[in-house]
Amino acid sequence: IGYSELLLSGPTSLDDRELVLDYLRRIRTVAGDAADVVRRMRSFYRYSHTTELQPIDLNEMIDDVVKLTQPKWKDEALAHGVSVDVIIDNADVPGILGNGAELRELLTNLIFNAVDAITPKAAGVLRIGAEVENDFVVLKVADTGIGMDEKTHSQCLKPFFTTKMGSGTGLGLSIAYGIVQQHGGSMEIKSTLGEGTTFM
Repeated sequence: IGYSELLLSGPTSLDDRELVLDYLRRIRTVAGDAADVVRRMRSFYRYSHTTELQPIDLNEMIDDVVKLTQPKWKDEALAHGVSVDVIIDNADVPGILGNGAELRELLTNLIFNAVDAITPKAAGVLRIGAEVENDFVVLKVADTGIGMDEKTHSQCLKPFFTTKMGSGTGLGLSIAYGIVQQHGGSMEIKSTLGEGTTFM
């Protein structure tokens, strides 16, 4: 929606063929991912991993998702007086096998969650990167937002749990956690109230 709104609100940008093609590619990617989300939600409690896995370059995926989510962490945030600095920590990591749509959704959910955590502070930093630790590829999303207390930390991955009064579904983090598990991974969360949260 963000990229289509940018095109509609600034018709002169339609004269820039490369920009329009870039936006259309991103819109197509997001639309395809949305269809996958709907399919997964239908089988939320009866998942079986029948999806074909493909080689994924995590650094490339991070760059793509940061660009795809820019309307949320930059444009929408600035419109509400919130400044979010996004830092990408690219490292030399091997490719992994995974489902591209699912992994993009995982990262998108974590970015949106981080932006929501930064919003009450009006400014913050979001760091995203991948690295190798003990023969595992680790994807990290860290924010300097409001952090979580022990109760929120213990329940944040449960379906339908949300602290966003009237504006959250409570599915973002639980779906992200499900995607990690479906890929044979694990999720660790470190959070300090008032200082921020890191998802690994």
